Amino acid sequence: MRCSLAAKQNSKGKIQWFIGYKAHLATDDFGVPMSYAVTGASVRDSTVAVPLMKKTRETTDFLYALLDKGYLSPAVNGYVDMIGRRAIIDRKAYKGVVATPLDPASQLRYAAR
Repeated sequence: MRCSLAAKQNSKGKIQWFIGYKAHLATDDFGVPMSYAVTGASVRDSTVAVPLMKKTRETTDFLYALLDKGYLSPAVNGYVDMIGRRAIIDRKAYKGVVATPLDPASQLRYAAR
């Protein structure tokens, strides 16, 4: 593992630089970690999601994956569909694009996280 340098544009349009690592956690409904990964700061969350879910499935089973909009990815959705589970991804409005709302049951499950 290597420390990395990443840049991101903030809400005011300024570039912010990050140097370091990121911790990625897969937790249960109570916040107990089931698996984890440590990557460089420049690694996208969606690229770690599938390996993290695979690692989690080695020790436990899950029915759904609660994710934020950082995990919107064909690879993540494809893996979740392949293993017969359900991805609940919060799709809040982003850059003026109106998001499709979650169905009521998914809203309750996502809010419980």
